[in-house]
Amino acid sequence: MIMTIFMNHVRSRIYGGPLEKVELVLRDQQRHFYNDDSLYQTEERTDWSKVSVFLYFTCNEDAMSFYRYSKSDMFKVNGDSLNTLWMPDVDEDVDEGGNKGQQIQLGRRQLQQAMGGAERARRVLVFKRPIEEKAYNRGPRSHSFTRKNGHLSLVSECHTTVKHNLDIDPKEIKRDFGEYGHLIEVFPIVSRKLSFGIHYYNVASAILVKRVLENATEERFSAVDLEMRRKYGAWHVWYGRDPTERAVPSP
Repeated sequence: MIMTIFMNHVRSRIYGGPLEKVELVLRDQQRHFYNDDSLYQTEERTDWSKVSVFLYFTCNEDAMSFYRYSKSDMFKVNGDSLNTLWMPDVDEDVDEGGNKGQQIQLGRRQLQQAMGGAERARRVLVFKRPIEEKAYNRGPRSHSFTRKNGHLSLVSECHTTVKHNLDIDPKEIKRDFGEYGHLIEVFPIVSRKLSFGIHYYNVASAILVKRVLENATEERFSAVDLEMRRKYGAWHVWYGRDPTERAVPSP
């Protein structure tokens, strides 16, 4: 029997600490691994007889903690067990040159310093923008994706009869931020301000986007970078918590 599981179910079972990146690769019967970008674009079930997931923890202790957990009876996805292997560490350079914005070439040590230092870079970016509204419209707010003119838009609700719609299409957000690397998801955030989150597979992508939006010097920016700054430059942006930053379950 071929075991197929949605990738988001697997991600929900990863613990231990922040990840530098997650890689999806094809695997043959001789355990040779091959890159395939189409693996990042599907929302269908993953055939685990052909696909492997590489998890790059920033801390060796975090990786070992998750590895021990993955070998226990507690590590199950939808009731099924997945096989885990410890891979040797590699000190490779990260080249996100496939994006159409600025290229970013960082050694793993540089990425780990960005994640562990004052910057505390993560694979998640949070965007917030204040909404101007009259005093009589003040009240409980929530944010969601709703359908408008045939597509989804990000909506802020302040009252049962009041909506502030900035007409932001999640598909457009995915296209814009997908120029800088593979996206796991775009998600709304419950807040008193219009908000959404971006979750990348690779922290290098998040670092690049944040630098493009916050760097005051535009002379090195590409046309894609300048368009990003035009669309999202007014938003406040910071790193969010990596979903894997949680303690490994105790037996």
